[in-house]
Amino acid sequence: MAIAHMRFSGTRREIGRAQGYRIRALRLPPVSPRDSAFGNRCRAVAARLHPGIEDEFEGMCETSGLPVEEFTSYYFGRTAPAAGGCTNIAVTGTRTRDGHTLVGRNYDWDYADRRWCEARTISPDGEPARIGYTHHWGGLCDVMNDAGLTLCIASLPPEGEPRPGIQWHIAVDLVAATCRTATEAADLLAGLPHVRSLAYLVADRDTARLVETSPRNARVFEPDDGILVGTNTRTDALAGHAETASVRRRRRAEDLLRATKEPVTTDTLIRVLSDHEGGICAGQHGPDAPGGGTIWSLVAEPTPRRVRVAPGHPCDTPFEDILW
Repeated sequence: MAIAHMRFSGTRREIGRAQGYRIRALRLPPVSPRDSAFGNRCRAVAARLHPGIEDEFEGMCETSGLPVEEFTSYYFGRTAPAAGGCTNIAVTGTRTRDGHTLVGRNYDWDYADRRWCEARTISPDGEPARIGYTHHWGGLCDVMNDAGLTLCIASLPPEGEPRPGIQWHIAVDLVAATCRTATEAADLLAGLPHVRSLAYLVADRDTARLVETSPRNARVFEPDDGILVGTNTRTDALAGHAETASVRRRRRAEDLLRATKEPVTTDTLIRVLSDHEGGICAGQHGPDAPGGGTIWSLVAEPTPRRVRVAPGHPCDTPFEDILW
C-alpha cells in the first residue's frame, strides 16, 4: 500500500493557505454562544504561546471558505471524550544495541478513516523541518523534527473541566517548532494549559519522557530500566485499574520488552507492535473488516532521523520510509 506524502513549505500563512484548500468540505458542528466564547478564549491562549499558529489559522480561513466563528471553535476549542486507542513505546540506553533510543507506536482508530491517512513534510520559514504521519485534517499525530526529536500522542480519559488552553495538534506543532530534546519537550508540555486530556511520548537519541496532561495538571514519567510504555490509561491509575484493553496492551508490551534477552532493535519493536495475544495489534483484520483497530504502525530512530510507517496492521503490512 503506497503512502500518500504531502509537502508544505513557506511562511506560516502560506502553509495555512495550502491546507485551507484541502479542507473546504470539512463539516463543522453547530456552535452555541458558549462554544464560540470558549473557542475565542482558547485562540487567544494559542496566539500568545504559539504566534505562528495564528498566522497559519488565518491562512486556512482565507482559502477554506469555512465560517470563521464555527471554525475557530472547532480548531481551538473543541472538546471530546476519550476515543480510540494507542500503544506508544520508547526503549532507551543499554536496552538498545548502540544505546540510542528507539520508538514504536500503534495508532488505533476507525478503519473508515484510513482513507485520510498520509505522511507530511512541513518546512515553515525559519523553523525546524519536520516529518510525520496523520489522519487528521489539521495536525500531526506523530512527528519527528530535524533534531530527531520524536513525539506520539494517545488519548486519555477526561480529568477536570475543560479550560481555555492549547489543543493537542497545536501542542505537537509547538514542540516540533521549538524543542530539540525530550527534556525540553516534556518541560514545555508540562507547563502548557491543555484543553483536553492527552498523553505525549517524546523521545530523543538519549532518552524519553511520557507526559500525561489534562486541563487540571500534567505528570511526567521517565523510562524504567530503559522501557517506557503508554496507552490510554494514566500511569498513576494502573495499580487499581480494571483489566481493560488499554491496561492489557500496556502490560503486555512491557512484559514482551522485559523478556527480550538481546538488545532491542526496530525488528523487536515491530514484533511487539504485531502482538495479538495482548491486543496491541488491535481490531479485526482484512480489507473490509468493520469497526476499528490499528490503522497505522510506526517505528522511529531519532539518531539517523529515520521514520518508517506501516499503513495498516503491522503484522501484515510492510513498513515504508517517510523521506525528508
